[in-house]
Amino acid sequence: MMIKKRLTNKLILVYFLVVILPICAVYFVFVILLFSRTLQSESEKYQYEIDMAVNDLETELKNLENIADAILKNGYITEFLRYQYDTDWEPMYDYVSNVQYQLHSYINYNQNIKTIYFYGDNIRLNPGGYFKSFSDLPVEKAKIYKGIWKLDQNNELHYFFGKYDNTYTNLEYAVEIVIEKELLINFLKLLHLNDNSAVCLIDGQGDIYYGKPLTDWKEDPADNPAWHGRYCVIESEIKPLRMSAVIYSDVFDMAYESLVLLLVAGALLFLVLFILLIAYLRYSLRFARRLVSFTAYIRSMPDEEYEPYPVEEGTDEIGELVSVFNSLINRTNTLVNMVQKKEILRRKAELDAYQSKIEPHFLYGTLESLRMLALNNEDEEVAKGILDLAKLMRYSLTSSQTSTLEKELNQIKRYLNLQKLRLSDRLEWTINVEDEELLNLTCPQFLLQPIVENSIKHGIEKVRRGGSIVINVHKTGKEIIISVTDSGAGIEKERMENIRKLLSESSSNHNPLQMEDKGYALYNVCMRMKLFYGNGFSLEIGNNEPAGTVCMMHLSQIAEDIGVDNQ
Repeated sequence: MMIKKRLTNKLILVYFLVVILPICAVYFVFVILLFSRTLQSESEKYQYEIDMAVNDLETELKNLENIADAILKNGYITEFLRYQYDTDWEPMYDYVSNVQYQLHSYINYNQNIKTIYFYGDNIRLNPGGYFKSFSDLPVEKAKIYKGIWKLDQNNELHYFFGKYDNTYTNLEYAVEIVIEKELLINFLKLLHLNDNSAVCLIDGQGDIYYGKPLTDWKEDPADNPAWHGRYCVIESEIKPLRMSAVIYSDVFDMAYESLVLLLVAGALLFLVLFILLIAYLRYSLRFARRLVSFTAYIRSMPDEEYEPYPVEEGTDEIGELVSVFNSLINRTNTLVNMVQKKEILRRKAELDAYQSKIEPHFLYGTLESLRMLALNNEDEEVAKGILDLAKLMRYSLTSSQTSTLEKELNQIKRYLNLQKLRLSDRLEWTINVEDEELLNLTCPQFLLQPIVENSIKHGIEKVRRGGSIVINVHKTGKEIIISVTDSGAGIEKERMENIRKLLSESSSNHNPLQMEDKGYALYNVCMRMKLFYGNGFSLEIGNNEPAGTVCMMHLSQIAEDIGVDNQ
């Protein structure tokens, strides 16, 4: 299951990296380009509309300037402004007779004109409220020679235009045309392109004369339009007014239709990607399941059994892999069977050879002891010794290659009883078994006798005082330990190292050490046990403190051996 999850996660990761990530990157670039082109197109559209509105406004302002120029060239009006009257009835008469009609005709000529004012030094009366002194002029006289526009606090436009005398040093009179608010209001209405936009009139110093901007803005001729966060700032200069009309518009409102289109396209894109993901996973997981099943089968195969994969092989790469695997399994089974047969024959021959090498010299010594005992003391002890010898010989002559630990220990008891007859008080022995179930352990014949024989021959007999032999059998975890400890002469250090080196070698080639009794007996036991138990056996030898030798056998693979019936 974990393998399947890892494989599924990898398939999803590959799909994300190879399909989803590139498509999303392309879609993101497409969104940026489309959004940018839409904003550029909308800003160009807004720029065109504001330029057209400004152009219309400038045209109307030019007409009003022409009217101001025409007024100052009107003979009746200029004469009325220039003439110095001695009495009050004379200017009143001229105004009613000539000027009033001319003045009203100009006011009524253009609907954007609210009223007209005249400024001069010779004005004594103010008939109709149209005439004022230069002292009432709201702008500097020097600035109005070529005409000047001014926007007051009430958002009304005023145009001032003056006339100099023939010397061009003295301003004779001036005219002020007051414009209706509707002219500027209608102009600004044209610039309100949507509900999320704002319009302002800003002079060259950045001071706002009309409106309120949506964001901080400073005039930058290099950027037109200028972008400030989420707002687009579009500017167009109104030259007669020496001001700029500025539109602040929300970019999302400008690109509303494109955003809707992008959202719909994005939803469709991700729906298609999800459908493709499902199809991809279904198609890929068919192969993944086959591969996971094949891998799980290989992992679950026991070490000693090899069976071909039972699922249909197929014609793709996985099927070819299964086919090669099955062919390899069949070939392996054939080779294993051949090797097993050869190994069985080899092990049987080696077991026969090793068992035939067990020295029978102790039988001769025991028989001689029994003979001498029988000559001197005819009693039951002799009869018991003879019985043990008969059983010992019967056990050694059996054709079976395997036995149990219980039989081996019984054989050792007989052997030690016979040696006790020979050595008398010089030999003491003890056998301790921790758990009776351990007696059912399957083992080869003569497992312990060569080791006990070494303990007597090379240990107890070489010490005049004699000694003791202790055999312990116990279990530690999954390991059975059999130890044979004697209190004899022990082994020299250099000799001990040579024996350990011999026991650790896996080769069966003989060397000089093996030809000696002490080395050969241990080597014999070690090789027989390795052939019988395989890697589950090890043999250790060391000196016993304060004197003697200890030999320990470790059996780790015992699960199948426990439970053998005691014969």
